Amino acid sequence: MTDAHRNRRIRWLALGMVGVFLAILARLFQIQQVEPESFSARGDQFRTQLAERIRRGTIVDRRGRELAISTYAYSLYVDPSYYRQLLRLGRFTSEELAQRKATLARILSEVLNVPLSEVASRLDSPRAFEWVRRWVDYETLEALEDRLRQVHLGWWPRSALDYRIEERRVYPRGSLAAHLIGYTNVDGKGLDGLERRYDQLLRSQEVARRALKDGRGRVLDPQALAEEPPEFTVQLTTTLDERIQFFLEEELEAACQKTRAAGGVGIVMNPRTGAVLALANHPAFDLNAYNDPKIPTAVRRNRAIWWPYEPGSVFKVFTLAALLEEGRVRLDEPIFCENGLYQPHPRLRPIRDVHPAGWLSFEEVIVQSSNIGVLKVTSERLPLDRFREYLIRFGLDQKTGIDLPYERTGSLAALRDPSGYALYYAPWGQGISVTPLQLLVGVNALANDGVLMKPYVVAAASDPSGRRLWEASPTPIGRAVRPETARRVVQVMRRVVEEGTGRAAQLPGLSVAGKTGTSQKVSPQGGYERDAFVASFVGFFPAEDPRYSILIVIDEPQGEHYGGRVAAPVFRRVAERILQYERLEAGLASAGEHEDL
Repeated sequence: MTDAHRNRRIRWLALGMVGVFLAILARLFQIQQVEPESFSARGDQFRTQLAERIRRGTIVDRRGRELAISTYAYSLYVDPSYYRQLLRLGRFTSEELAQRKATLARILSEVLNVPLSEVASRLDSPRAFEWVRRWVDYETLEALEDRLRQVHLGWWPRSALDYRIEERRVYPRGSLAAHLIGYTNVDGKGLDGLERRYDQLLRSQEVARRALKDGRGRVLDPQALAEEPPEFTVQLTTTLDERIQFFLEEELEAACQKTRAAGGVGIVMNPRTGAVLALANHPAFDLNAYNDPKIPTAVRRNRAIWWPYEPGSVFKVFTLAALLEEGRVRLDEPIFCENGLYQPHPRLRPIRDVHPAGWLSFEEVIVQSSNIGVLKVTSERLPLDRFREYLIRFGLDQKTGIDLPYERTGSLAALRDPSGYALYYAPWGQGISVTPLQLLVGVNALANDGVLMKPYVVAAASDPSGRRLWEASPTPIGRAVRPETARRVVQVMRRVVEEGTGRAAQLPGLSVAGKTGTSQKVSPQGGYERDAFVASFVGFFPAEDPRYSILIVIDEPQGEHYGGRVAAPVFRRVAERILQYERLEAGLASAGEHEDL
């Protein structure tokens, strides 16, 4: 082949390649600019969307331990119209269908532990859909399949029975922190506690995922065009510590059983930040059986935020703070306590002190919890409106604003009575009411140099990847008293524990500030119950730099009923277990550091 012939072939080949390239460019121009909708529509023929559900968010304690999670379970249902259709089509006689229904009803009743009459009525229902039982585990489903197979029955269309895979809310710790966590109904709607307060954030969601399909419409690969959806919507990290919650519940239950009490409330907080570390009610209930009709409505209620009660002598710390802030009394000032019996007004009943005394310094009045000494000073020196103003500063006239539903507030209405009689009984905690949380939040202000902090339970919300969506921060509400006043009150509260009515709350080697309280319960018929009391103790430690504040309230203890003897020992035992837990955690952390080295 000559060079001229070879060159000619190369030129034709090059021209051909240029032509193909230009044709491709023209086609691309047509696809992108002239007929884009047409070609996009053709591509859409091979794409589809799959609906998938993202499970309800999880709730964990401050160390990530699961408190509420969602899993999948099997929910069984029947279509009663199935049998009517078989009869209409002449597939079975009436007797044969009745026998099949009776057999199915018997198996369902035995395997699912549902009353036979209840199953039979659902199979005879005029409707086309009836639940048999929700949330059955896989093992039960397998057992049911085996029984059905033995009698030549099975799932629809071989019988009226079928199942759906549904989301189920599970509480791994059962009754732990039940009143704080709350619960959802069978349809996943939050009804109480954090489940209700953060329902919109936690709620499960349906999302659409893109997928490829073939010419017959069959899905080829759900993963081809999209990543795996997240397992749950959001994770709520609470301020709760599971171990501290366990300590509180165990000790509260033991005290209520020992004293045969009607109930009890306990709260543990960080007084500097307002974070709730534990919150307990006794009796409690298993969150996994929240709809058990045997659980009384009163047991479901979170009494820590719902129950206004007359606090008794624990209230004296607020009276002391108001008097010191106003400069109306000196702590070393002698007060005559009338030897334990005093009638402050002809129209009021006499006041008796549990520990009769003559002359006491005003500090000793608080340490020995003399009602007479407190009411004499307050009624003679502090105007009613000024006293009420200080109680408002401590947040005792309004809800605390905690992130939980159904919070109530106590009442200071008696302080609006123009007669002024309230100054004879309100200063020692009678005739007014507060909720347990209101009381502890107010005392926390004394531990926090006079600054009132808003209580909170949820510390942060994160997406499934761990990225923080938002984070709570300590929120000051306002100043109740000056720092120096708060510190003087704390010093008196230390003496209450060291040598006064709160000695049972002492912790070896650690300073504790606290106050006891014992109050009579108000009678529904008016006046006070003769033999029904509420015993309380509130305190914090270490007194000079508080990390923990604890309130213990025992409702209607039988026999011994004084706060210093009933509630203060519970405070001590909870505090001791918290400190032991702290030391254990510190030891584990130290061991981990050494391992890293």
